[in-house]
Amino acid sequence: MLTDDQAYNRMNNMLAKADAMMTSIRDGQGTLGKLVSSDELYTKVDKGVDSMNVMLGDVRAGKGTLGKLINDPTLYDQTKEAVANGSTMLRDVRAGKGSLGKFVTDDSLYQKLHETSANFASASSKLNDNTTTVGKMFTDPKLYDNLAGLTGDMRLLIGDFRQNPKKFLHIKVSMF
Repeated sequence: MLTDDQAYNRMNNMLAKADAMMTSIRDGQGTLGKLVSSDELYTKVDKGVDSMNVMLGDVRAGKGTLGKLINDPTLYDQTKEAVANGSTMLRDVRAGKGSLGKFVTDDSLYQKLHETSANFASASSKLNDNTTTVGKMFTDPKLYDNLAGLTGDMRLLIGDFRQNPKKFLHIKVSMF
């Protein structure tokens, strides 16, 4: 029925490889071979399955954290209540109720914030502009030096006044 020698040879090669693989597995070589032939591995898998069965039994009995989470309706009820409260809060926000609702829905607050930021930008640009008095305080070293000198002179004047106040105060009382 098969006349093509090449197909026959391929099929023969494939069957030879499959036979070698089955022999290797039967001899306990490789992962699959060890899984099939090793009593030790079988015992470990069997113990693992037993442990899983015990753990699932504990969960069904409501033991442990997972058992309580699955079997206790309190968590479900609390989650359901939290979702309902969240939905109510979002509904109120969309309706413009409360501070957050007003913040989200009222454009006047946005306008005020926009105006405030524009005013801040204007004030900031004046601080950086050395043609304004305030700007010069930040950029002109002469003005800084003058202010520093004035501060030093004021300290000396206050010190003199504390040591000899009569020098600065003259009281004159006169009548008619």
